[in-house]
Amino acid sequence: MKDNKSSLEIVTLKREELPKLAELFCLVWGGDYNQVYSKTKWAFDDEKSIVLIAKDKNTGEIVGARGAIYWPLQCKDQILETYQFHGTCVHPDYRRMGIFSSLNKSFLELAKELNIYGIFNVSVEASMKGYQKLGWSYLPGFERLIKLPNPLQIATRTVKASFKKVEIQNNNQVKSDDFNIDDNVLENLLGKRNNAYMRSSLPFSFYDKQRFIKRLSEDYAGYKYMLEEDSLAIYKITTIKQSYKGLLIGDILLNNSDPALFKKIIKKLIEREKPDFVLTYISSEHPNYKHFKKSGFFSTFKKDMNFGSRIIDPKNKDLFGETVWQTSIFDIDTF
Repeated sequence: MKDNKSSLEIVTLKREELPKLAELFCLVWGGDYNQVYSKTKWAFDDEKSIVLIAKDKNTGEIVGARGAIYWPLQCKDQILETYQFHGTCVHPDYRRMGIFSSLNKSFLELAKELNIYGIFNVSVEASMKGYQKLGWSYLPGFERLIKLPNPLQIATRTVKASFKKVEIQNNNQVKSDDFNIDDNVLENLLGKRNNAYMRSSLPFSFYDKQRFIKRLSEDYAGYKYMLEEDSLAIYKITTIKQSYKGLLIGDILLNNSDPALFKKIIKKLIEREKPDFVLTYISSEHPNYKHFKKSGFFSTFKKDMNFGSRIIDPKNKDLFGETVWQTSIFDIDTF
């Protein structure tokens, strides 16, 4: 472990340094470099996303990172300049030097200078206290829902033990499907989706066609999709203990808000993929939440996930609210 904190500096990552950042991610989390670089490039290779890095001034090596994806929310007709934290890590040889806290504090200072409205993220248990010391609020209402298509085939004891291992983070090893949907169909679905969200006073992630397609453009994320009666389901395949096949639903864009149509889509997904379980993460305020519940999904052992938010300037009205806004796992970076 290094012990010379004075040799470190915190600076903004330059886009040409993305390969070095991917190397740090590989060192900390493992994985194939090409896949990690693809994810890194997808997240940060644009003019709006921000990455603060800790550099060793003696070697020029990147030893810590605090990334934030530009993720604007809309609340009624107001656009909120918000960011989603992504890709926080510290080099193993530079830990216990306060780098994590320094990066977060520096980002908050920069966010205030840039007049950013707020930040949100889903964090691991070990990080919650650190974020709370920096002003984070953890909001209830972001739930993990599960449906068992064939419950009698899975012993209850085994299921409980396995589900405790499910995390939002997925080790994606497969290429995403080529996204090929008629422009008019997609624009119609996005328009209906956004209009449904607008009926609530809570924020939501607004998608136009360009942003939606970018969301699905990451090569190695393993995204799959199914079009049924001009409705669109975005999902991926996951596993538990390498024994159970899971179908993780990111979101479903409905051509109409008919519960029977929603149930039909779930049935078609199960017929297509034949999973042992179907899983989603969704807020209780999301328009589809009630559809999932009516389609046989139930909350898991830990009902609320660690969904945190931070208003940058306390003078701003807190539009984040007291519960997680209209959010699906599709709106979270690690889907």
